[in-house]
Order: sequence, then structure tokens, then C-alpha cells
Amino acid sequence: SRGANYWYYTSNGTDITFQSKTYVALPMARSAIQRTDEISKSPITINLPRDADIAQDYIIAPPSEVTMVTVYRKHRQDSDTDYIVYWMGRLLTVDWANSEVAMHCESIFTSLKRPGLRKKYSRGCPYVLYGAGCNANATSFKVTCTVLSVSGATISVSGIGAFPDGYFVGGYAQWGTGTMIDSRMITSHVGGVLGFVSLNSRINGVDSIDVFPGCDHTLSTCDSKFLNSANFGGYPYIPMINPFTGTSIY
Repeated sequence: SRGANYWYYTSNGTDITFQSKTYVALPMARSAIQRTDEISKSPITINLPRDADIAQDYIIAPPSEVTMVTVYRKHRQDSDTDYIVYWMGRLLTVDWANSEVAMHCESIFTSLKRPGLRKKYSRGCPYVLYGAGCNANATSFKVTCTVLSVSGATISVSGIGAFPDGYFVGGYAQWGTGTMIDSRMITSHVGGVLGFVSLNSRINGVDSIDVFPGCDHTLSTCDSKFLNSANFGGYPYIPMINPFTGTSIY
């Protein structure tokens, strides 16, 4: 699953209806699940045909949202209430080999090893732009552009000519319809041309995109560009010279 989108597959020889969902039979396999004391040692690899719907979003570049994976296990003749959740996790990387795609997944329990507090005493703002703490309203700064052309990892658009070069660097572009929304960070902005690290195949055929300006996490940009200095999370007045030794701190 990814967001509100779901894909259902089974290793059975024919399609199976389970919990009112139809699981499509595919020639698929997964690696063995290891039972160890180390949660990082319980990843799995799922092999599917390369034309499976779930794999199409990973052509060229992966989608921006996390794809979650759940493996159920049951006997063919058992009821829908007689099953176990055998494994849960998230999709990390995808390898393409001949007619197959190998989807490498990590256990959901690895998230327990991630650090908790991340805010540091720094001159720059540590908050994610438009996220919690920053609280800038992304909708207020959204600009809808018409796509003129796509070339590699760049998109030429109309509708942003009034903004200075670099205005959208560090922001992101968003496109798609319904529940299939994708987004990419903007790495360059010159005139009406936006650059990205990579783009996936969903951008092909898109008529318009929404773009959001970026931030360099300084107080001056927070104040002048977003009028959001009240939420600035950095400490811009940290002295540059150590008051005890007279040497530079940075």
C-alpha cells in the first residue's frame, strides 16, 4: 500500500478472495524470514514479474511516498478469520533483472532504532519547510504551472516568470490526480525551467504541476519570503567568536 492505493497479490496458482479483496495470482516468491534477536536482520526480498502494476512506479525513480508491505499467511481452505500477519515492513529499493523485479523490504520494527529528538542548537532553522514547527501554509505559496516540456530531469513550465531565479530551489513540485499524487524536490530554478535529481514516468502526459518555493532556513528568508519569523526555530544570534578563547566557533 502507498497512501490510499493498494495492490493485492498471491503466490497461489489462481486468484484468491480474502477479506473481500481479490488477490491476483502472480509467479512470485519471497526470501525466507529470519527469526533473530536483531530486528535489522529480518528483511525480505519479494520477486515479481517486471510488468506487475506495483513495479511500474519504480521505473526511473521511486515514488515520493513510502510503500508499505504486509505478508499474510493462511491455508487455502481456511476461513478469512483463520490467518496470521506473517511479516510487515516497507519497501526500500528495487532491482530489475531480465523479466523480474526484486523488491527489497525492511521490517517495520527497524523504525524503533531511529533517533527521536532531532532539533539542535544551530543558527539555521531545523524545521522541515511547511511541516510541524515551521507551520508555514504551503497552499498560500502554491503556484500552478502549465507544463511545456519534459527533458530528462528538468521541466519547462509557464507561470513562474515573475519569480527570481532560485526562488523555488529547496521547494518541491507536485503532480497527479486522485490518490496517485507524486512530488519531487526542486534542485534548480532558472527562468521557467525547474531541475530535479530525478523524475519518474508519471510526469509523462501531465498538463500542469503545482510548485512550492524553497527556503534556505535563515531568519532573513523566513521573515521576508514567508512572513514566518515568529516560528523560526534556529538561534541566529549565536556568537561567531568564542567569548572565552577568542577563537572562531565555526
